[in-house]
Amino acid sequence: MNKSIENLRFNSLDVWRGIAIIIMIFANSSAYALSQPHFILIRLLFSLAAPLFIFMSGFSYTISKKNSSNKIKYLSGLYVIITATLVDLFIWRIIPFSTFDVLYILGIGIIINTIIKNVNWRLKIFFLITIFCFYLYIIHKLNYRFEVFEIDILNLNNNFISLIQQSHPFKRFIIDGWFPVFPWLGLIVLGTVFAEKRTVIIKYYKTGIFFGILMTFIGVIFIISNPIIQSERNNYLELFYPPSIYFILLSVGMSILVGINISLNKLGDNFIYRLLSKFGRKSLFIYILHCFIIQYLIKDNFTDLNLFKFLLLGIIFISVCYYVLKIIDKMSKNSYFESIPKPLKKIFGI
Repeated sequence: MNKSIENLRFNSLDVWRGIAIIIMIFANSSAYALSQPHFILIRLLFSLAAPLFIFMSGFSYTISKKNSSNKIKYLSGLYVIITATLVDLFIWRIIPFSTFDVLYILGIGIIINTIIKNVNWRLKIFFLITIFCFYLYIIHKLNYRFEVFEIDILNLNNNFISLIQQSHPFKRFIIDGWFPVFPWLGLIVLGTVFAEKRTVIIKYYKTGIFFGILMTFIGVIFIISNPIIQSERNNYLELFYPPSIYFILLSVGMSILVGINISLNKLGDNFIYRLLSKFGRKSLFIYILHCFIIQYLIKDNFTDLNLFKFLLLGIIFISVCYYVLKIIDKMSKNSYFESIPKPLKKIFGI
């Protein structure tokens, strides 16, 4: 395949990652700042960030790690998981490996993809379908704990071991954490298959668009018409606690549409695209930064904002992130940055 085309696809992937991380900024801020009522269309939009981000992690894995050794890939997955534990400890101030935020599933996805990287794509499709089907089976067999009990490290007591046992972290990891293995691992594998077969997908992209729109439409209609799956978990507005079969359908449909757009690289070249691309390239740093801002600035200082004020806060939030990135870009040109360990450089996107 033409190398220049490959490079263009990297750019389109960054743009969509930028879109996903910006939606995630609004979605996660809304749990603390946006007043009632929470309109269903806004909740639907906020619900798209995580599945698209997870899908694209699988897509990105296949493209960016093509020539890397297995050892580097495993270390990369472990690195993301360690980053997740540090975010839990020093930003959210909770016990790691207890509720499993999105970084955990991204790190686990890298490791799983490394294990199955040489598996035939047809078997991968069978694997991801099995993940979704097994999830739909066990969600009816196990008691899904809707409320998330997070153990604050600043308020630990002598019953620490008992608290850990009561939280059943393994069950959180499997089925009812923020982003458990089932069904989210299926979207990561879908992203991997999509990237591997993108030349075929380009050839039949019109058929893919049809099925993507159809699945998205069916998912949206059933979600909107079903109030049972519209409850808010710990004030978070996303509609996937737990993911219903309709939300899985919506997520797969949207992933197909985004995957086709990434593969076709139908993008322009203006400030908006460059901004989105910058956010996408630095998405790990933006994720960490947005957690910090929410925890230490927004959580206790901005509450019950109406929609207009909330959107204004979000624009300011994004502007702060943009200028922080500009500062980092300027500082990275300094020779001092050469001495910074590689893991920290990766976090800052240097």
